[in-house]
Amino acid sequence: MFFFTKPISKPIKYRVVYEYTDDISSQYHYTYTIQLPDNQIQHFTYYIPQRPKINAHSFHKFKLPHDTLNNWGIFGKNLVLTIDDSYNFEQTKRMYQLLREYNITATFFPNTIYINPHNPEHLELWRDIYNSGYEIGYHTTDHARKRSVEELDRDFNTFTDIFRNILQDQSFSIKSVRAPYGYFDRVWMKWVTDNNLLNMRWTMTELEDMDYLRKLYYKQKGRVLLLHNRKGDVEWLRKHFNELIQIAKENGGKTGSIYDSIVR
Repeated sequence: MFFFTKPISKPIKYRVVYEYTDDISSQYHYTYTIQLPDNQIQHFTYYIPQRPKINAHSFHKFKLPHDTLNNWGIFGKNLVLTIDDSYNFEQTKRMYQLLREYNITATFFPNTIYINPHNPEHLELWRDIYNSGYEIGYHTTDHARKRSVEELDRDFNTFTDIFRNILQDQSFSIKSVRAPYGYFDRVWMKWVTDNNLLNMRWTMTELEDMDYLRKLYYKQKGRVLLLHNRKGDVEWLRKHFNELIQIAKENGGKTGSIYDSIVR
């Protein structure tokens, strides 16, 4: 996706007119009109297909472990972006808009307790997130620790059903999961394994700086950034986004969601 945030100098002998159209229900297209020195007009359009929706079926082509611990190699040299909780609607929206601005995907781990199914703005936001190819993972309905496999089963099914209704997609399913507060205990891990899910840990938060990310690359450790939908995290990402992308690129990687970061 192209965004022209700075004035573009135009050669004297011709001019270019940019028309940008963003319609996530179909595809992105960019129309360019060029007026040549002899006053001839030429038009051409560049199309970028819409990203596919991501759900559990998208992962079937990969052979994945049930836990990222000691298995960071599945992401190669890529930097994985993950966003937890969603307790603040406005900041969730700002985070999503920032990601779209940079044309970078991320995996959202929301809690459904913070999503109002009767609020059209909430519904529109999460449908946009999903329809634009951003992954939605399981983080429990209420951000509370579950004490048994059976309790996790019930909560996971409730979470999935809620999102199927929000997204108006009964085929929606989940592969990536993250325990609230990082409670990756025996109950959680047994449930993950029994259901063939991917437990997603993290190695970096907004409390670290860019030198820390460079050290993760140097030590060949996993690079999974955990952020939350709060104002400070949005501003942190805005401040460091270009550098995050550049560091990943310098090390032969890219930046994106869990699904997009898995080595093909």
